[in-house]
Amino acid sequence: MDRQKLIKRIDETCNGLNVDKLPDGTLRPLSINRVKGRISKVDSAFLNVVGLADLEEQNCKEVIDSVIKIYGRENKVFGWLVGPTSRPKNISNLLIDSGFKKVQELSTSGMILEDLSVNISVNDEYEIRKVDEEEFDRNIPLITTSFGMGLTEEVARVVMAMYKSQGRNSYLYLAYDRVNNKPVAFAASIMDKINDLVILLGAGTLPEYRGKGIYSSLVARRLEDAKNIGMHAAIIQAVKHTSAPICEKLGFRTVCEIDFYIYSP
Repeated sequence: MDRQKLIKRIDETCNGLNVDKLPDGTLRPLSINRVKGRISKVDSAFLNVVGLADLEEQNCKEVIDSVIKIYGRENKVFGWLVGPTSRPKNISNLLIDSGFKKVQELSTSGMILEDLSVNISVNDEYEIRKVDEEEFDRNIPLITTSFGMGLTEEVARVVMAMYKSQGRNSYLYLAYDRVNNKPVAFAASIMDKINDLVILLGAGTLPEYRGKGIYSSLVARRLEDAKNIGMHAAIIQAVKHTSAPICEKLGFRTVCEIDFYIYSP
């Protein structure tokens, strides 16, 4: 898979943007040409999100206004992702002119790893288990506390439904403290078998357990599982101020950046 295709795949899977509907109607597609988006029953910019704009400069403002009106009728806050394939190039300025605010703490580095055999040190005091959907569901409170950034249990359950929608390609993990058999961290990944890629998704560690190498251990296990089923590379959208520096030390390299803008009605 060449570099440009990898970058496109990073862009189109950021924030799960490629999942725009769920069977229960919790998510439905945003019906606007030349952008990708979804509308959720839940009022959250994690779920109500737009991206992959492929617009001409002369009509971009008109499309932005149309999107604002749609979410406004729903009375929903929403986010807009601006990544490497977004057009026009000055769309960030046009969003700000329309009332959007850039959320710096949600900016991500699009990163790739082309050698899944990379040696990553793990902390053997914690056992990384691949778990089923039921066990992951039971630990939603752990997930929200570990991830932080305003994630609620309601939003986390919709995100979990998005993971489930990927069927057997969805891999879910919990890290357990071996001393008390207590879960202390989580992670997820999607196996993109069409492109021989593993997409590393959300991960987080309880605040009191951070700095112990658990995140790195979760990355190592996800890469190992991906390699064992024939994946050739890994991609991740890593939050710049938290996971990106760790991933860089593990061998990932940044190939693009994705910024997050929010609009409140």
